[in-house]
Amino acid sequence: MAVKRILTKVRPNTGVDFGDFSTSVRDYITTNYINTGKQTESSSSVSEDGLTKTSQRTFINSTVKDEFEADSTISEANNSLKISLQGNGVLLSKTITED
Repeated sequence: MAVKRILTKVRPNTGVDFGDFSTSVRDYITTNYINTGKQTESSSSVSEDGLTKTSQRTFINSTVKDEFEADSTISEANNSLKISLQGNGVLLSKTITED
């Protein structure tokens, strides 16, 4: 069963960056999850007022989603990004749903 991982970032104003993974981490995700078919979809959108960004990744199953979240390359990048965002007042929330 496919699993969607939805990350929502709410920033205090449009002068605060939403932040993102580095090019090397994005390339790593492409090589190890997208090109292998483990991640089947990725999308993001920004609210009309520019304060909320919602990003979604769809994985083929919960095992792969768990693998993604436990992957040391992604986990280290995610932890670093999270510290930076929270330091800038960005609120983060994650939702997991199954289709």
